[in-house]
Amino acid sequence: MVDSNNSRQSTNEVVVEQLTMPGLPFTPREVQAAHDDVLEIVLETEWQALGLHPTGDFPNAWCSATSYSIGRLLLHRQLGEWRIAATSNHDWLEYVDSGDVIFSVDATQHQFPEYKTAWIGMGPPPRAELHPAKQWAVCGREPQWWPKKAELVVSAEVMRRLAA
Repeated sequence: MVDSNNSRQSTNEVVVEQLTMPGLPFTPREVQAAHDDVLEIVLETEWQALGLHPTGDFPNAWCSATSYSIGRLLLHRQLGEWRIAATSNHDWLEYVDSGDVIFSVDATQHQFPEYKTAWIGMGPPPRAELHPAKQWAVCGREPQWWPKKAELVVSAEVMRRLAA
C-alpha cells in the first residue's frame, strides 16, 4: 500500500515481510510489533482514570507520548538505540547509523491531512522532509526536561503491561 499523497511506502505488512536488514539490531517486523503493542494500549486505556486528560483523540496530539513509549519499548526489547526527533509540533522515532536515518516510525503521521496512515519504514518519515526535526534525544537517555506528563504516564502504563 502506498500513501496516496506520497510516493514512498506507508505502514503495511507486505513491506515489513519483504525487508531484510543484515547487521541491524532489529527486524522491521519487530519494530512493527512494538508499534502495534503500544497502539493497542493507547487505544484501549481509559487515560482519565490514570490522571491523564488527552487533548485529542488518537492520533491527534498523541505524537510525543506515542513516540516516547514506542522508543522505550524498543529499548526494553533490545532492538537498538533509537532517538526521538522533534519539531515544534510533532515527534517521531529514528534509527540512525553513521549519521543517516536508516529506519523510522511516525505512529501519528496521519493526524495531518496529507497522510492517510502511520509510517514505519526505511529512511526518514515523509513528513520529516517538509518539516525537519529541530531537536533529538536518544531513547532512555533523554534530558530530564524532555518527557512531559503524558509521555511518563503512557510509557509507564505500556511498560507495566508489556514488560512484566
